[in-house]
Amino acid sequence: MMLAGALAGLLLSRVPLSLILTVNAAAGIASCLLLRGLPYTATHLGPAAARAPAPVWRGVAEGGRWLFARLRSQCSFPAPCCRSSP
Repeated sequence: MMLAGALAGLLLSRVPLSLILTVNAAAGIASCLLLRGLPYTATHLGPAAARAPAPVWRGVAEGGRWLFARLRSQCSFPAPCCRSSP
């Protein structure tokens, strides 16, 4: 683990940050494109759930609602999002 931190520091001192971020974004996009091509069937779900898949954005919205409902308890500094309105 300490070697990874040292290598990251060496990389940041020698390579521009924009190049590192571009390579990181390209790797993420390539990963999504490769995984998209794999066939997948949800065998662990029941037949009713397999017939009517829920949209991905419904889960994202549910996660966002969960996070915003707990935002006040998660802030540990006086950020504008945590202040109570007068």
